[in-house]
Amino acid sequence: MKKLFAALAAAAALAMGGASHADVLSFTEPTTPLGFDSAGNAVYTEGGFALSGPSVPFLLIGEMLVGGIRDDINGPTTSFSLAAVGGGAFSPLSFDCAFFDLGDLAGNLSVTGLLNGTQVASQVFSLGASGNAAIGAGFANLTSVSFNGTSGFTLDNIGVQALAPVPEPATVVLTRGRPARLGAARTPASALGLIPEALP
Repeated sequence: MKKLFAALAAAAALAMGGASHADVLSFTEPTTPLGFDSAGNAVYTEGGFALSGPSVPFLLIGEMLVGGIRDDINGPTTSFSLAAVGGGAFSPLSFDCAFFDLGDLAGNLSVTGLLNGTQVASQVFSLGASGNAAIGAGFANLTSVSFNGTSGFTLDNIGVQALAPVPEPATVVLTRGRPARLGAARTPASALGLIPEALP
């Protein structure tokens, strides 16, 4: 009986929590054509995530994304936005970044975390020091992340942890309230007055 209750408790704990899965956007799916969203932005999709940005400067070179391209020589650089396909919360974990020479000096890469359109986290990385960049703890449970460089930059191997709510399985609903009934079923029938006492 203890094993049954332990199994039921474990199943309930799993059902009540959210499932998560980690993925890496490595830009190694060249057969995936860029799509376009309703605003005309280019969209690259991989592993359940979409990275979008203005279609003119959206550039995939050698299995990495190149950013920091300006539409106007004095204008702002392009910004890319990362979100889970179909919505949902996720946490970015890390990414590879490097300076990409577009005729300017190495600048910075700003990463901004948004929850339903409101900025909740921000972190700046120097593009002069290329390599793997770990994202801070404040970037948990976001709905989108934006990347914006002050110079040319590359992005690759974006690690993300998706958090998806799991609907409550019917078995958990059915078992609620049953432990008391299971305990009652184990009570000897004579104690419940269902079997007459033995005659002397």
